[in-house]
Amino acid sequence: MTGTTLVILTLNEIEGLRHVFPKIPTAAVDEVLAVDGGSTDGTLEFFADHGVRTVRQTKRGRGEAFRLAARAARHDWLVFFSPDGNEDPNDIPRLRQGLADGHDMVIASRFMAGARSEDDDKFLFASRRWGNLTFTWLANALWPGRPRITDTINGFRAVTRPAFERLAPDAEGYAIEFQMSMRALQLRLRVLEIPTVESERFGKGVSKLHAIPVGLQFLRLMVNGARRSGSSSPSGRYSSPARSRSALRPASAPTSTRTTSSSSRPCSRSSSSAMRCTGTIRRCSTCRSSSPSTRG
Repeated sequence: MTGTTLVILTLNEIEGLRHVFPKIPTAAVDEVLAVDGGSTDGTLEFFADHGVRTVRQTKRGRGEAFRLAARAARHDWLVFFSPDGNEDPNDIPRLRQGLADGHDMVIASRFMAGARSEDDDKFLFASRRWGNLTFTWLANALWPGRPRITDTINGFRAVTRPAFERLAPDAEGYAIEFQMSMRALQLRLRVLEIPTVESERFGKGVSKLHAIPVGLQFLRLMVNGARRSGSSSPSGRYSSPARSRSALRPASAPTSTRTTSSSSRPCSRSSSSAMRCTGTIRRCSTCRSSSPSTRG
C-alpha cells in the first residue's frame, strides 16, 4: 500500500520521547508504528497514551526491529527513527520526499557538506567517527563505480519495502544498517543522502552500540559480501548485479544430431498443441515461441 510508515525504534527511551515526540511531524506520514525491544521505563505506556500502535519484539536487537517493522508496517515507504535526541525529526519529511522522488533508499548523512555528527568535537579515539568513516571508505572501495555513500552506518533512513525485500538484510544488532548500505552498493540501488545535524542525547541517554564487537560484525559482513559478489545469494533473495544478469541469460541450446544451422532451421511445430517448437535459441519466425531450453 502506497504511503509512509514512520517506525519509532525504542528500548527504554521515555526521557527522549517526552522531548522529541511532540516535535515529530506526524502529518507528513500516514502511520506511526513503534517497535519496542522490551522497555520497562514507561515507554510502552507513553505510546499507549498517545495512540501509537506498538509491536513488541520477542527477539531483541536492532536488526530484528528493522525486519519486524517491515513486516508489520501498513505502508510501503518506511522511515526509521530513534527518539533519543540524536536524530532531527524535521528531517523526516525530507527522507520521505527522497522516496517520492524515485529513490530506493534515503540516508541522513552525518558526514557530507552541511552535516554534523555528535562525535565531531570528541577526541579521535574517544569518538566512533573514525570507525564510521573507515568502514564507509572500505565499502565504497570494494564496490567502486556505484553512487558513493558518505554515511553507511546511520540508522536514520528511509527505504521502500520492495528495496528492503531485495536487500534481504539478515544481520543482527547495529550491523543491519551497514549491511543495507553495503548491499545497496552491490545492487546499484538508487540511494540518496541528505545532510543531517546530529544533536546530543537527552539526559543520561547513551548509545547502545559497542564499537569493537560491532566493528568485527562489519568486517565479517564485508568479507562475506565480497565473496558473494557475482555468486550465491543469502536466503535466495539478495543477489549481486552480475548474478542477476546471468540468471536472465538464456541457457545454451541442447546438443542435437541435426546439422542444420540455427538461422535456417525451420519450425517443426505441428498443428497439435502438444508439440513444442524445436527451433534454437533464436525465436522461431513462424510460431514466435522460445527454444526448448527456455520452454517447458
